[in-house]
Amino acid sequence: MEKQEFEVEIVLYLVSRERFVAKRLVSKKLYYILQEELIDNDIKISRDKFHAILRDNNLIVYKIRRGPLTTNSNHRMKKYPNLAANLKLDRAELLWVSDITYIRHTGGFFYLMLLTDSYSRMIVGYNLGEKMMAEFCTDALNQALENRVFPERELIHHSDRGTQYCSYVYTQTLKDNNIKISMTENGDPLENPLAERMNRTLKETFALDDTFSSFEQASRIDRLSNKILQSQTSS
Repeated sequence: MEKQEFEVEIVLYLVSRERFVAKRLVSKKLYYILQEELIDNDIKISRDKFHAILRDNNLIVYKIRRGPLTTNSNHRMKKYPNLAANLKLDRAELLWVSDITYIRHTGGFFYLMLLTDSYSRMIVGYNLGEKMMAEFCTDALNQALENRVFPERELIHHSDRGTQYCSYVYTQTLKDNNIKISMTENGDPLENPLAERMNRTLKETFALDDTFSSFEQASRIDRLSNKILQSQTSS
């Protein structure tokens, strides 16, 4: 009995340590991350038992309610075909994917745009703004362009068909830099899975789904989470 209680204490300590950095880590991910340390401590525990320990100690993370719509594909601007489907990736800067998500605050919502390299999983550009305008997205794109390591490579930019991505200023920036434009064809998240996953990871793992009191607070957390995520994806 004492051994079981001791093992539970170790599990709770390890979980609290991981949650200090990424407070929205769900039990399934925690179980995978902590496997090596659990074995080192001679703790053999099933995933169901691990989940039960978190549940009994009120440490289960639940998803929060959905927010505002960030994609409006009902417009007359030019839309581009999907060039990313079945694309074989064997190096960085062949495919960038992008998506926009929201961050809740006491008076409404802020918007976060991410540009991610599909091969390295590096966040190459991002922007947090109070308005979801084309210029807001272009700022993140220009950031990514300035940091290109292999500008001579043929690059595809993949996104949904939202007005920001279809706007003249955004598409022209891509064309001016000889980047091919690719877009989802029916709005299905499965057509842009990595971009969706990166947004979800930031929100669920780094608590960007919390409600913030100010733009400054959200910006501070956003910069920290992006820095941590970039270090993880580049390692």
